[in-house]
Parts: sequence; C-alpha cells; structure tokens
Amino acid sequence: MKIITISNTKGGTGKTTTALNLSTELSNLGYSVLLIDLDPQGSLSKSLLGEENLPKFKGIEEVLSNSKLNPADYTAQTRLKNISIIPSHSDLSETAIKLLMNAQFFTLKDVIRKVTGYDFVLIDTQPSKNILMLNAFTCSDCVLIPTNPGVYPLMDIVELEQSIKETASNSNPNLSILGVLITMVQRATVYKQLEKDLRDYFGEKVFKTTISRAAKSEESAVEGVGVSEIDPKCKLSQEYRSLTEEILERLADFQPSLAKSALVHPWTSK
Repeated sequence: MKIITISNTKGGTGKTTTALNLSTELSNLGYSVLLIDLDPQGSLSKSLLGEENLPKFKGIEEVLSNSKLNPADYTAQTRLKNISIIPSHSDLSETAIKLLMNAQFFTLKDVIRKVTGYDFVLIDTQPSKNILMLNAFTCSDCVLIPTNPGVYPLMDIVELEQSIKETASNSNPNLSILGVLITMVQRATVYKQLEKDLRDYFGEKVFKTTISRAAKSEESAVEGVGVSEIDPKCKLSQEYRSLTEEILERLADFQPSLAKSALVHPWTSK
C-alpha cells in the first residue's frame, strides 16, 4: 500500500481536483484507492458524496479523536469503482486544535496502520502548514505538490519542501517528494516564464505532464467523478492519464496486485 499526500500551503492549486482525477485513473487501471479528506472544508467529500448527503457520513475527525475506533467503520464507498473515502466535516478544525494542544503528530499514522485492502491511499490536505499536514507527512511515503504557476508559487514550494525534509529528518526517514505538478496551465507568456522558473529550480522533480485549465475540470468536481468519466477522449483526460503513468513509473518498485479490470484500459476498450 502506497500512501501519497497531495499538498500545497497555497489554495487554488488544484489539490482536490488532482486527488479526484488521480484516484479515478488509478481505479480505471484496476487499483483500489482510499481517499482521506484532511481538509475541514471537505471539498473532496462534498464532490464525491454530495454536499446534501455529507451529514449522513461519519468523518475522519472522529477517528483522529479516538484511537480505539476502526477507520473501516468510517469509510464510505463512492460511486466510482474501487474508490472509497474517509470524509471530513467542519468539526475537523476543532480536532486539529486538540491535536496541536497535545502535540499529536502521529495520530493519523496510527489510523493508517489499521487500514487494509487498498493499493493506494491518497490524502488531500488543507492549504495550510498545520498539525493536519504534519500528520499526513508523518504517515506518507511521498508528497505530490500541485501548483498553479499563476500564483507565483516558487517560494511557497521551497518552504513546503523544507517542511518535508524536516519531517524526513525527524520522524519519517522514507518521506520524499513524488513530484511537482503544474496545473491550470494557460498560454499567456507570464505562465510560460513561471513554468520555466519552476523547472529550472526543481529540475526532474517537476512532472513532464502539465494540467490545462479547462471547464471540464469544474464539471467533474460538480459531478463527483474524474474527467475521464465525462469525456475520456478530451485533452484533459489524456493529461491525467499521462500524469498517472508518470507517477507509476516513479513508483516502479511498487507493484500492487491488480484487479482483472486493469488488463484493459477503459479508454481503449471502446
């Protein structure tokens, strides 16, 4: 089981969108995925379960508050095959305060230890350096950093990189950066220059694949499915498939058991 935190301290970078579409593409390849919504805003939970339905589901804040609870009892099946989620609610903010007051940096790690039956765990974090993000780093194998070049991201990512290095040094020596993902790409000259700055600084850590700014991204969030479920042949779907292939190449030493559905790509079987 590979645990990937999707994180950035700046909002509007496409973290939740990345989590939704990466989980969809992994599912299409036959991998089983558990999503953990570690953002009190609960955008990922609302997208996948429906905002009107969210109060019916128990959340990650309850599991983090009581180590005796079984995370399986707080896991909801989404409408997408092979994808489950432990949702979050606004009460997670109060839970975070309690974790901070008690210096509980390993609580999520204790929760993850009880999780079985998944090939991947994807953790969607709040856009803030806080106790929840540090809990995610402590239990993860790697961190995927989506960034929007339109928000002048370089220094924010440098600071995030430092936090990852500190976690690796202090509590999780296996933690590494999976890659920096450039999202919401546009053709404007300023975007191209900012992308160049990112690639010059981070080198091969930046994924070759970039994600375009497209209306279908918002549509997929509203529908609670990945873009490839709406239009598998569109450019954005192709980009997320390419990203997933890059990620699997970087995780080449990880070979989870595949479901039979992985033998045929859904976008090539039609």
